[in-house]
Amino acid sequence: MKLEKKLKFIDVFCIASGAMISSGIFILPGIAYEKAGPSVIFSYFLGGVLAFLGILSIIELSTAMPKAGGDYFFINRSLGPLAGTISGILSWFALSLKSAFAIYGLSELLRINFNINPIFSYISFAVVFIILNIVGVELASKFENIIVISLLVILGFFIFSGTTSLNTENYLPFFRTGINSSISTASFIFVSFGGLINVASISEEVIAPKKNISQGIIASIVLVTILYTAILFITVGTLGGAMSGNLTPLADSAYIIFGNKGYIMMSIGAVLAFLSTANAGIMAASRYPLALAKDNLIPTSISKVSHRFKTPSTSILVTGAFIISAGFLKLEVLVKMASSVILLTYILTNISVIILRESKLETYRPSFKTKFYPFLQIISVAIYIILIVDMGIASVEIAFFFLALTLGVYFFYGRKKYSGQFAIGLILERIIDKKVANRHLEKELREIVLNRDEIELDRFDDLVLNSTVFDFDKTLNLDEVFKICISELHKEYSVNTESVKKEFFSRKGIEHTAINEFLAIPHIVVNEDILKLFIVRNKSGIRFSEKADSIKCMFILIGTKNDKKFHLQTLAAIAKISLEKGFEENWLRIKSESIKEFIILSERKRF
Repeated sequence: MKLEKKLKFIDVFCIASGAMISSGIFILPGIAYEKAGPSVIFSYFLGGVLAFLGILSIIELSTAMPKAGGDYFFINRSLGPLAGTISGILSWFALSLKSAFAIYGLSELLRINFNINPIFSYISFAVVFIILNIVGVELASKFENIIVISLLVILGFFIFSGTTSLNTENYLPFFRTGINSSISTASFIFVSFGGLINVASISEEVIAPKKNISQGIIASIVLVTILYTAILFITVGTLGGAMSGNLTPLADSAYIIFGNKGYIMMSIGAVLAFLSTANAGIMAASRYPLALAKDNLIPTSISKVSHRFKTPSTSILVTGAFIISAGFLKLEVLVKMASSVILLTYILTNISVIILRESKLETYRPSFKTKFYPFLQIISVAIYIILIVDMGIASVEIAFFFLALTLGVYFFYGRKKYSGQFAIGLILERIIDKKVANRHLEKELREIVLNRDEIELDRFDDLVLNSTVFDFDKTLNLDEVFKICISELHKEYSVNTESVKKEFFSRKGIEHTAINEFLAIPHIVVNEDILKLFIVRNKSGIRFSEKADSIKCMFILIGTKNDKKFHLQTLAAIAKISLEKGFEENWLRIKSESIKEFIILSERKRF
């Protein structure tokens, strides 16, 4: 069962923003200040810029393949099931643990203010969010929208009012621990921008993903980067050295600005932030087991979608169980682990863009393409590797532990079950000059594009799918091409093809079916019950007539007199496709195995 498309631009924006504006700004600034001093402001800004560079590739992949599982799906289809399994499980762990920490923050607030048992409140909150996400992504996203908008109002008021309470001495010296500390701190707080991955994982449920995904994510990262920088500017300016190691820096800063009311206001903001992170995290994290199960890399029972609510209920329950049993990790360890995983995901997605573009898949059609390819991807990968190394040995040890765990899952289960195809395999086959026998990936991406653009195949599409494609590499004349097509027709139809042959060679004015010097559409109508389309490409040219002696593209249509209307509709569809900008250039460029996909995905009015 397919997941329902219910998420709009505002939902995409709020899911991404809600997952970012949480512990990354309410808790981490104090710890980050210990490392970088006042230049923590620069660290957050730099983190936003680097996240923006990486998210461009995620946007491209999300608009090309809006599927549940996001970065896992992209990496799996480009780098293969091993890399996909590693990415999927690591991202699932990271988002689940991020949600667990948010729920932990809520339970601690209740313990401090109301003396409620933290274990009881932790489990209660987790169960509520699990139920909320099972009931429906639309309900969960509406809840997210309310939280995020309220949070933005509170933070905006805090920034605007805080400008009157700043102490300029708190900013000097700005780089008191050195510029290198500021850069390494940017990698430490990178988890603050992890919400961007959330959108990729629920992209299958986005309405009009071609525009809503790109616009929603870009709006979110730009706004949140500006918001983080402004909040840190106010917080450093009001607290100064008192910010070091402080786990409630925003609330304490608000107390200086507004008094006790400010402390309460920002505490409410923290609650809203934790609520948004927990909700969005469970929503996004649960899509990873769903995608892994669909590909047989973990048990397929996890991919079950609720018939009543049309949500991945089993995957949500599995994710919820992991969150409940996650335990209580130290904050710094959790942050390093999550940041490392997110940076690794950014590395793999940038590599995926390169692999998919170089695979020359005709059905890889992102509506958003990153500029300066491949330099942007290569530079981004290098930067992210440097950031991971900067975080130190602890993050490497954590990464190796989870890496060993995911490798175990793949080698003991997924490797035996997975039968899909991936783009790097196509590149290797192209390098060693072998034809691709299985076009599974091409067809899979075609189905994704059709679903993304809400295109329903019509009779013409079916005719193309059942057509015969000839890709000649030597110059032929028209008679030779006709004879080859008739010979192929005889294999498929039991009717006497002599009449078809006679009709072709005796038809007057056949030379007028040459539309131009590049394209010809010879067609006949016969008494027999035949409906057949031959698609012919010849880069060396076909001697069609005296005026058109080097035809590169030819559609040969044989129809029945009983269905002249469809015959005319087919001719009109072919003519419309041939008028697309860049048709001739693309026709000569595409691989022969991709010709049908190229025609089906061309823009035209469906019958």
